Amino acid sequence: AEQTSIEPASVDLVTAAQAAHWFDHERFNVEVRRVAKPGAVIALWSYGHNREITPEIDHVVRHFSDEIVGSYWSPEIRHVWEEYRTIPFPFSELAAPNIEMESELSLDGLIGYLSSWSSTTKFIEKTGMNPIEGICNLFGR
Repeated sequence: AEQTSIEPASVDLVTAAQAAHWFDHERFNVEVRRVAKPGAVIALWSYGHNREITPEIDHVVRHFSDEIVGSYWSPEIRHVWEEYRTIPFPFSELAAPNIEMESELSLDGLIGYLSSWSSTTKFIEKTGMNPIEGICNLFGR
């Protein structure tokens, strides 16, 4: 994102899905200016942090996120929680519609999703334990 082999002034659209919070924003913005044609659009999006499943499952997921792996979140995650409003963006902004995504997850899918979190990975790296096992116990698995 910060250094590509794309030709200068050659793209009409720059996109990043569920990744912009990890960028070196100063370098990314320089690269965007280099590769974008005049009038190009930059689209950055994330799935956010306000997912709703059911009250019972939401309680478990929030507990996992805040209490179990909460101290293992990287500071960059705040950009996701703040809906990318705090990412340095020195470009003209276009109003975008709120887009909602719905998906059905099995218990295995939910566990896979929680396992993919950077905080879960960091928890495992730092403690040598897998916090997902506690979640499985809460779901009777």
